Amino acid sequence: MREKMVVLEVKENEVVLKNTDEGSCHSCPLHSICKVDPERYTLKVEKGDWDISEGDIVVIKTPRAISSRVSFLLYTIPLLIFISILSILKSLGFSDISSFLFSIGGVGIYYAILKFLDSKLKKRFSPKIVEVIKARQNFQN
Repeated sequence: MREKMVVLEVKENEVVLKNTDEGSCHSCPLHSICKVDPERYTLKVEKGDWDISEGDIVVIKTPRAISSRVSFLLYTIPLLIFISILSILKSLGFSDISSFLFSIGGVGIYYAILKFLDSKLKKRFSPKIVEVIKARQNFQN
């Protein structure tokens, strides 16, 4: 999905963008995970090597099927880990409480690994700037 956004602020490694059509945020597959400020409808993305100034219009690209992949990583895999550890330990004769606690521990370890890999995953699933339309170009017509 591609969308035009206006640059509000340029920081060292990231850019704060404002959606030009605030109604489209709710139809975006990332609206639940992209840290959109509901009052300003802003989004922070990596600046990359682009020459960007405040007021420029940029085109961002959101990876397809992002919400299903993120949901799979955050909900399905931990559930499978929990059920697997619980089932294995119960079949080995562990008590209900110890099986439950080890299962919770396994899910905790999975989330700790995800936290460690967060920067790599964030780069893979984050929107990226694909085009910069300079603000001054809009007024030359």
